[in-house]
Amino acid sequence: MKKLILTVIAAMASMTLWAQDLSALYNEGAAAFGKKDFATAIAKFAEVVELGEDSEDAEELVDNAGKNLSICYLKMAVLNAKQQKFDEALDTCEKGIKVSKEHNKVQVNKFKSLIASICQAKGAAQLNAKEYEGAAETLKKGLECRPANVKLQSLLARCLCDSDHFVEGMELYEKVAKNDDPKYAADVEQAKKDMALYTNNQIAKMQAASDFDGMLSMAESMLAKNAESALGLNVRVQAYTGKKDFDKVIELASAAAEAQIDAEDKSQMYFLLGCAYNEKKMPEQAVAAFSKVNAGPNVQNAQQAIAGLKK
Repeated sequence: MKKLILTVIAAMASMTLWAQDLSALYNEGAAAFGKKDFATAIAKFAEVVELGEDSEDAEELVDNAGKNLSICYLKMAVLNAKQQKFDEALDTCEKGIKVSKEHNKVQVNKFKSLIASICQAKGAAQLNAKEYEGAAETLKKGLECRPANVKLQSLLARCLCDSDHFVEGMELYEKVAKNDDPKYAADVEQAKKDMALYTNNQIAKMQAASDFDGMLSMAESMLAKNAESALGLNVRVQAYTGKKDFDKVIELASAAAEAQIDAEDKSQMYFLLGCAYNEKKMPEQAVAAFSKVNAGPNVQNAQQAIAGLKK
């Protein structure tokens, strides 16, 4: 009996020493955190979690260590990002999310926001270096965390257009251009400029090669994914104009004009509609269409056409 009691006492003493060891590790982690030595703090808190996670007696200590470990990962990821160690920062964020889901759920959203910011910085650097495949992968990762992030959308749209994925890039630009939140006004304006630039370049290449069927195919691809795509409707009217299919221009141009976001694009559709009516010897309808051209480079041409038709 005496031997059994001694064994129990020895076991209790061992448990007490083990708990003291965990507490010592925790305190070492807390001291390192106070000194902003996040690498050491992470190692100590992670050890507390690993050693004590199966013990009910250490539940509170482990939970506190897990919460602090989550915070340390976030601090370390921010530090890595500031030093432009983007891959390390992203890896640290992934570890932080895993820990946070167990011990500090409110941190998960912070990590996702940070991942989006890191991917924006890394993706922009890759894009500027013309590393299009890597940039696209990085920016898509950021959008997985923050699907509505306008900066990421714009960068990915530019990346896709620069890497000959014009249709996909335009889809993203259109999404940005429709954003009506005032805080994104500058991004919306830039998206519209980029859309015009890339579209004009793409169409100019096709027109120079008289590839109007290619233009039409491009437009149909856009419209297959979004039947209300303003750009798709615009390009389709231009394609039929190039093919001199004026009946189709007359059929489609008014709806295309109404779908346009930009005043110049809207006027362009009405100008092409006026030209189509003129080709079909329908002067009254041509004048009505030309009268709606009020922005862009075709205003003077439309006015001259009206004057000629009214003679």
